[in-house]
Amino acid sequence: MRLLSIFLVLLAINAQAKVEVRDVEKTRTVHKLNDNLTTLEYKLPNGLSVFLTENPKAPNVEVSHWVKAGSLHEKAGITGIAHLFEHMMFRPLSAKQPSFFDIATKLGGDINASTRFESTLYFSAVPPENLNKLLKHESDRFQKLVVTKELLDIERKAVWSEYSTKFDANPVIDLWFQIYQQGYKGHPLGWMIVGFREDLEKITAEDCNAFFKKYYVPNNTGLFVTGNFKAIDALKEIVKLYGGWPAGEASALPPAYNQKNKEIVAEGKLASDAKFYLFGFRTPYLAEGNAKVQSLVDYILFNSKSGLLKKRLVDTKKIAADAGGFNFDYDNGMMKAGITGLPNSQLKRIRTETAELLNDFKRLSEKEFEIYKRNFYISTAESAQRNSDMGKLLSLSWGKYGNLDLAADFVNKPLDVTKEQVQAFLTQHYTPDNFIFMAHKGQGN
Repeated sequence: MRLLSIFLVLLAINAQAKVEVRDVEKTRTVHKLNDNLTTLEYKLPNGLSVFLTENPKAPNVEVSHWVKAGSLHEKAGITGIAHLFEHMMFRPLSAKQPSFFDIATKLGGDINASTRFESTLYFSAVPPENLNKLLKHESDRFQKLVVTKELLDIERKAVWSEYSTKFDANPVIDLWFQIYQQGYKGHPLGWMIVGFREDLEKITAEDCNAFFKKYYVPNNTGLFVTGNFKAIDALKEIVKLYGGWPAGEASALPPAYNQKNKEIVAEGKLASDAKFYLFGFRTPYLAEGNAKVQSLVDYILFNSKSGLLKKRLVDTKKIAADAGGFNFDYDNGMMKAGITGLPNSQLKRIRTETAELLNDFKRLSEKEFEIYKRNFYISTAESAQRNSDMGKLLSLSWGKYGNLDLAADFVNKPLDVTKEQVQAFLTQHYTPDNFIFMAHKGQGN
């Protein structure tokens, strides 16, 4: 009986490893991004989504892994584990091996990663001739990493350092941390991406390995390759390296936050001489059905050089030196703007004027609205010409927005969003009982 069990396990492993390129090629979907670029999408039997975008004009090749595992997938008591794990993905797989950082650097690589609410994104760029070597090491760390107590202790200290140099020292980052705590009490969005400081010491190596086993699985991952390479050659290598990665449980976001409050005005923990305010209003999770509307709302209100917030506070009312968008692509669940008040400005006046943006939007003519749409398209399309930005747009469209074809919508023409759709979104969400204003300690007057 024992021999039979061993035989069945070996048979399953062997069957799983035998993934044929010709079978994967049958899953191909073609996504035309623009006149010059096309993305080929493939699905491996284990659920790994692969996106290959040839760009012969690019000087390098970028490899990105979008993993649907972020702070929203944590639970109370081990908050911050997704961010902690991001750090550990750069460590050696064993005591005798070099770190992934050292390996990639020797390949001429430029590497980084970011933990987000709904995901963790890893990206590496290397010269084209080193793509296969990079893929080998990437596949190893996504499949073979084992967290030990020693490894955890090292990265725990690194995260402690981030607390000391950022959240304990930077008043703006402090407000970013605090605005989610104030706006999402009792919801996973409320513990912010880095988690609570007191949880950091509680996390064990067993917790980390369980998180890795549950969420770092192929059917929760998108693999994006963009740049100067041949798609068929990369596909063969990916099938060989990732085909035996066993599938797991698909991740899901927690229920959305539905509670509304009265307007929240609060101070951060850090003092500053600058009159800087972080303003936000809660929004639904970014998804396929609202990504275009939310992106355009952020641009018209905050991120454009002629954004309505800047027009009102800086140009017309002259109560702020600057006002603009804050972390839209990175964050989730809240649209935000940073406001630098003038020395004689008062937060009460800024709050009153900020609430008027809905009326400012209603007064826009259709021609003015179309100009915003055109300028948003131009800025997005120009940015996407960079290989790294195209890779990020593709991963955002698939991983955060839920539809890769949205990338083409963003870069091909002005968005097919009407003024009525934007106004309906603002009427529902841009209301004072949904506003949060954060000020530096001592500036909340």
